[in-house]
Amino acid sequence: MQKIWESPGHNLFWLSRIDREIPSEPTIKDVCSNCNNVILSKLDTYICDLFDKYFFRNINKGEKVCFKYDYDLLVRWLLKLSYNSCRINDGIDHFVFQPLLPYILGYTQKYTESVCVFLELSYPARIPVEDSSENLPAGTLVWPDVNRSGHLIFRCRFGKKIFRAVHLCGFTFTLAFFEPSAHVAIRAITTAEYLHARPKAVLLRPERQKVYVKCGGINTYESFKNSRSFTFYKHDLQGIDCSLHREKPLQEAT
Repeated sequence: MQKIWESPGHNLFWLSRIDREIPSEPTIKDVCSNCNNVILSKLDTYICDLFDKYFFRNINKGEKVCFKYDYDLLVRWLLKLSYNSCRINDGIDHFVFQPLLPYILGYTQKYTESVCVFLELSYPARIPVEDSSENLPAGTLVWPDVNRSGHLIFRCRFGKKIFRAVHLCGFTFTLAFFEPSAHVAIRAITTAEYLHARPKAVLLRPERQKVYVKCGGINTYESFKNSRSFTFYKHDLQGIDCSLHREKPLQEAT
């Protein structure tokens, strides 16, 4: 990315646990050589191919994109990246990744239905007058590459759920997590509620290989501002599903 934009500033990395930017991306070094160089390397190679096809450029508002994907490789890489991001930042969503590690490593397909992935496109946006400052004057264009990965709360009829967002330039992937034995209706209802709340988002399906999505759902500046100022307070944590195995019964939730 630095080579493409020839700007060292693009490599700044926001580390939430210390609440500031650092000059380069942190690395995870506790993975064995076989997992890192063989199993996970295949996932990285696949994403490099997607980067060359899709993620290397920003997308204009209103633009329509046909995104072709291998669902298994894409989701496993998104989970791997999210898990590493969670550990780097001491994320509160650490619990959702532990049961998914065998799936990330390709040892099982058991937990495929435990994750739903949505895709939405971000567009460049200018800083409004009311948010301008000496360092960030009004009208400054904020590009989608400033965002990386983080967790968010989604409130649905089943309570508060923790989702995880991964930003790859103009592409934003949002992951929702479910208990493996959850009733199919729970996933369907939660998915429908999310798509209603985010009408520009589309659901990626395992049985498909491509999806059409129109850019216009995410204002990059608003996303950037929220990610830098968002804080979990104690009352926000109350009622959050803190396990993949604690979904409310369907009849109670409905």
